[in-house]
Amino acid sequence: MECISAFGLSQSGIKYTEKQKKLIEECDSVILQEGIDLYIDKTPIPVTGVWSLDVEHNEQGVFVGIGLSHEKVCPYFTKIDKWLATTIENLQLIMHNGVSDIECLRTWGVNVRDEQLIHDTMLIGHLLDSSLKSYGLKDMTKRELGIIYPSYEDIVGKRGLKTPRITLDKQPLELVSKYCSLDAYAAYRLYERQKKATGL
Repeated sequence: MECISAFGLSQSGIKYTEKQKKLIEECDSVILQEGIDLYIDKTPIPVTGVWSLDVEHNEQGVFVGIGLSHEKVCPYFTKIDKWLATTIENLQLIMHNGVSDIECLRTWGVNVRDEQLIHDTMLIGHLLDSSLKSYGLKDMTKRELGIIYPSYEDIVGKRGLKTPRITLDKQPLELVSKYCSLDAYAAYRLYERQKKATGL
């Protein structure tokens, strides 16, 4: 359990590919610029109230991790224990395409109620402007917040290429935790922006 700074973990024996190093550097740049505090398997403040949540899994739906964000605090969790499940079950949640994430959480034994999802940034994006081509989180974050960070395909590889995809369960913790935390942070920032735009 340790805080990951934007400068990364110092773990001996871990070898990153050049691609992984580049992706981590890209995440680090945004984390530094935004002043995000990223933690692994702990959080320095009580987790209550309104938080954005993002889940990560392999392409068969097997759990990889959960990222939360409240303002600039972004804890990332590598396992679902009783404390985390109970904590999530008592939060008001912001998500991007929350139906999908809620389904994952329930599959993993977290009893999330529909009414906990108080804001879905993808759905509100549609309501604010239904003429846009994309409502994906990365596209909305770039377009509305000016924040650019690696996409899922940047990390695992594109479908249809001869090179096999390397899913998140086979990627380094440092990369996955930063990627997931940036997703959760982006959803929180979009929520703040959308709240002002809608007067909610």
